Amino acid sequence: PELDVGQHHEAELVEAWYRPDSDGYLATMRGIVERRIPSTLAARLTGREELIDYLALASFGLPRGFLVMLSELLGVEEEETQNPTKRRADAAVANHAASVREVFRSLAVKIPRYRNFVDVGGELERSFVGALRRYNGNRSNAQKAVTVGIADPLGPEMSKVVEMLEYAGVVRDLGTVSRGVKGVFHRYELHYALVVDENALALGRSVATSSVVAALISRNASAFVRGRGSSYLGPDFLERCTLDLAPCQNCGAPRVSEDAQFCMRCGRPLMEASIYEELLNASIDLLPLTSNKVSALKSKTSIRTVKDILLDDDSTEIRRAPYVGPVWSARIHRYAEEFVSV
Repeated sequence: PELDVGQHHEAELVEAWYRPDSDGYLATMRGIVERRIPSTLAARLTGREELIDYLALASFGLPRGFLVMLSELLGVEEEETQNPTKRRADAAVANHAASVREVFRSLAVKIPRYRNFVDVGGELERSFVGALRRYNGNRSNAQKAVTVGIADPLGPEMSKVVEMLEYAGVVRDLGTVSRGVKGVFHRYELHYALVVDENALALGRSVATSSVVAALISRNASAFVRGRGSSYLGPDFLERCTLDLAPCQNCGAPRVSEDAQFCMRCGRPLMEASIYEELLNASIDLLPLTSNKVSALKSKTSIRTVKDILLDDDSTEIRRAPYVGPVWSARIHRYAEEFVSV
């Protein structure tokens, strides 16, 4: 077998946020208030500590979001004489939920070829909310869930959708779990601001702050809603998970219409969309890879077409193949990009 000189350079994954279900989480976030909020402002929260916990949980472990919501609660940019209330806290949570969604929607602009995936991702988030609300409807606080499960295998299209949702912070990957004969499920925890703002805990609209905090803290950590991609998105969701119109092969600018023959940005001729789709669906056998590499990809990964490679942005699936490290995974991606740009 060929030796990949890059395979010895391992990287450690480090989460850049706190886990809201970890021990000491609320104490940590209260400490942030003590260190970052001026004493004159913090004094106004005396006796309203439940609002601090409420926003801390809604921040989903991101200190920056927590501080922004606290600023809204205290009216830092408005009248600082405003008293912190549940109504102001709810508004802050709603604004934070909207900002999380906006980060996700912005991916359609940043990577236009995935615009359809963003649309499906928005639909999936709404489906998650509805599924959680139904699940939690008749359950006590100790039985509430904020986690959804998708049956294995996800497939490259669903994997890409949830990967983009995770990147934007809409969900957090909790790994897989087996439910015996019911199968293996990939679990995703939904952002608490979305859970609270959409009443996914099914607590009612006029619920006390303390009840929301209690439900998020005392919930059943192992409980989750189970479903398949088709049950969340409908049987035709794979048909909607398609790359957008072929972008310019030279500069990557999105195609303005199906009839466009030249790129509006760089002026280069555009490839016919039908040809582009054919290239995307071409077998990896057509790439300039050794037979060993092709065999490894086919036997150890779900990669079968050029499209599968392009969808595997971070090379998670490609790296499952033996002797494929960062050097070879980058090379395989380059071959796929060059193939569709011919």
